[in-house]
Amino acid sequence: MRSICTAIVATLMLAETSLAATIHVPTDYPTIQAAIGAAYDGDVILVAPGIYTSSGEAVADTLGKTLTIESLGGPSTTILDGQGTRRGLYCSGESPAHVTVSGFTIQNGTPPTGQESDGGGILTIGDLTLSHCIIEYCQAGSQGAGLAAGTHPFPTGQTVSIDNCTFQYNTAEYGGAVLAHDCNVSMTNCQVLNNTGTNNIGGAGLGHYVSGYTHSLENVTFSGNTSPGGTWGKAGAMSIRNTTNITMTGCTVTNNSSLVSGGGISYWYGARFDPHTGLHPDGNPVSSKSRSRGDGMFVLSDCLIRGNSTVGNGAGLSLEASGTALIATIVCGNAPEQINGPWYDGGDNFVAEKCMDDCPGDYTGDNYVNVDDLLHVITYWQNPYTVDDLLLVIANWQTSCP
Repeated sequence: MRSICTAIVATLMLAETSLAATIHVPTDYPTIQAAIGAAYDGDVILVAPGIYTSSGEAVADTLGKTLTIESLGGPSTTILDGQGTRRGLYCSGESPAHVTVSGFTIQNGTPPTGQESDGGGILTIGDLTLSHCIIEYCQAGSQGAGLAAGTHPFPTGQTVSIDNCTFQYNTAEYGGAVLAHDCNVSMTNCQVLNNTGTNNIGGAGLGHYVSGYTHSLENVTFSGNTSPGGTWGKAGAMSIRNTTNITMTGCTVTNNSSLVSGGGISYWYGARFDPHTGLHPDGNPVSSKSRSRGDGMFVLSDCLIRGNSTVGNGAGLSLEASGTALIATIVCGNAPEQINGPWYDGGDNFVAEKCMDDCPGDYTGDNYVNVDDLLHVITYWQNPYTVDDLLLVIANWQTSCP
C-alpha cells in the first residue's frame, strides 16, 4: 500500500513539473503583463524584441508568482519603458517567490504617485535573479532608483543576485543605482555608471543598509557617480551602513565624487571586530554574535580605488567604523585624502597620493625612486613584483615626481 501511495505522489509531482509552460510574447499574449496573468509558478515567459509599456502602475507586475522572464533579442532590442510615470518591474511576491529576469533594458521607471517611493526601475519584495540587463534613466523619490530590495515597509531577508548588468543615469536620494536593505546581495561583472544620490546619505551608486546579511561584489566597476549635497552628501560610489559582512573582490572605483565625505566609498555604523583575530571585542567570533548594528567585516581584495574626490574627508575611503581590511588593493590619486579612518593592512596594498603610473618606479608612494623602492620590490618579490618592476625602478633611479 505504501509503495502505491509513493508511486501516486511521484506521478503527481512529475505531472506538475511537466505542466510548466513556455509562454511567448506577443505570439501567445500581446503584453508581458497579460502573459504573467496567465502564467503559473515555474512558467517561462519569452519576450520578443520591442518596446513594452502599460497603463498600470508597472510595466510588469509578477503578481507574487515564481517566474522566469527572458528576452529573445537582448537588452539592445527588448525594452521595458516606464515613460516616467510607472515602475519598470514590480516583483510583488514575498520570498520564497523567486523571479528570474534576463536580457532587458528597463528605462524611465519611477514609482507611481501615491505609492512607496522606492524602486523606479525594479522593486522586488521576494528573491530576484537579474542578468544581462541595462537599468537606466530611472528615478525614485526616496531610495533605489534602479533597483530597490528589502525597503520599508516591505518584508526583508530576500536574496538578490545580479550578474552582467549595467546601472546608469539613475537618480534617487539614497542608492541612485541600487538600494539593498536587510537582504543578501551578490553582484558580479556589473557596471555602475553616472548615477546620482541627491540627498540624505548619498550612495549614488549603491546604498547598503543591512543588519545580519551578507553582500558580495566581484568585478564591479563604479565610475562617474556623484552625491552632490543635501543633508549628508556622502559616498559617490557606495554607502555602507550597519552591515554584517561585505566583500569586494576585483572591483574598480574611479572618478566618483561627493560633497561631504567618501568620494569613493563611505562605511559608517559598521563593524566592531579585531581584524588581527577576526573576533568581536568580547573575544567571541563575530558570527556567533547577534547580528545587530556593528557586528561584521568589510573586506576589499584586489580592488582599485582611484581618482575619486570630495570636499570633506576620505576621498577614496571614508571609514567611520572599525572592521575594514584591505588586501592587495590600490588606493591612489584621490583628492584630498586617500583613506580617512581605521583600517587593517592585510598586505600587498599600495596607498599613495600619486598612482604608480604617475610616478613610474615609485612603489612606496613617497614621490621618489630610490633604495626604498628597490627594497620594497625585493621584499615582495614574486608576490606580486617581478623582474619588470625591478627594471622599472632601475630605469627611473633617483628621479622625483612633481
